[in-house]
Amino acid sequence: MSWRCLQWLSPMLGACIVTWAPAATAYTGGPVRAELVGYEPNEHKLYYTLQSQSESDDRGRYFYLHLDSAVTYKPIEARSLGTAWVSGTSTRADNQNLINLRKRLERLVSLDSYDVGLKVEVAKRDSSVHLQVPRMLLDVDLRSGATECRFQLEAFCRSHVAIVELYLVPGRTERVALTRYTGVEYYCELADAPIVLREGANQQRFRIPKYAAQP
Repeated sequence: MSWRCLQWLSPMLGACIVTWAPAATAYTGGPVRAELVGYEPNEHKLYYTLQSQSESDDRGRYFYLHLDSAVTYKPIEARSLGTAWVSGTSTRADNQNLINLRKRLERLVSLDSYDVGLKVEVAKRDSSVHLQVPRMLLDVDLRSGATECRFQLEAFCRSHVAIVELYLVPGRTERVALTRYTGVEYYCELADAPIVLREGANQQRFRIPKYAAQP
């Protein structure tokens, strides 16, 4: 059984949440993409979408991270917002709950210039069950200014973690990093992971949950 890895075409720029686990026995490879939707200031929630761009026809789902929670790394699915996209098209599947939410959301501020400290170590290495490709448990330390977070990712084929973009949350001290790494077993595809960096963060390392595509 053969496999291939995608080539990284650009150097690490600077971003960190979610892996994806295949649920089908046939080929369901494809990158997992995240889109940061915005910050809801009344409930202190950061909303984003995740979608597996695979043969599973995943419509994507909405999630939020509660910034006042002790476990900001744990995504909560916003089921009332429905799917992120209409099946088989690039059209948004907005329902009334989502329309109302978008009126309250504040846009995150993308930083044009920033310094990031990123350390990645392979804590465990073996082979994946399905395709027998290299599988790694990565310990990741990420710092930006006075904010930081320490977490673990399950990666395949290679241990590279890259920062795609870094954001400020309006009216708050947290920063949000969008990371990209090889988080999909099939064909060693890439996955996005938004991560919240906090000041004086708890040094206990946490494991990032997986994203499972749902058609």
